[in-house]
Amino acid sequence: MITRGAALEYGDAGIRINGVAPGQIATEFTEGWAEQATELAAADDLLKPVPLGRAGTTEDVAGAYLFLASDDAAYVTGELINVDGGWQIC
Repeated sequence: MITRGAALEYGDAGIRINGVAPGQIATEFTEGWAEQATELAAADDLLKPVPLGRAGTTEDVAGAYLFLASDDAAYVTGELINVDGGWQIC
């Protein structure tokens, strides 16, 4: 709602407001997370709800930001892009 509210507030000034919501993203920081999450389940179980069946990459997230910063998104505002391999649709 903050993204949409800000888009309404600043749209008449030509400012576009959008958000990116990453899902399970593999990074150096998250390396070994499956081994540490024994109370949740194994790595395969953590990714079962993700329709694409894998963790995302930093490049996946960067692609969403690059799109929003490009002229291709010149008419996009007030949106939240989920970069989560489809997890939100389940």
